[in-house]
Amino acid sequence: VNISVEIIKQIKRIEKLDQEIANTTFMTNKKPEFICAVCSTREDIKKIAVYAANIAEVTVNRSFKLA
Repeated sequence: VNISVEIIKQIKRIEKLDQEIANTTFMTNKKPEFICAVCSTREDIKKIAVYAANIAEVTVNRSFKLA
């Protein structure tokens, strides 16, 4: 359960890092293909984080139901 709670807490950190990456990427003079690749990767990482948080939340909820 402790790991699940930690995963849920890390969502805020991932959101902050995502914003920093976006700001840094858009301030550079990179090719559009590079910017699109970074945006795609950012979205994938955010989806994985949300899925992990959802799994962690289910784990926490089920652990309380069993107790």
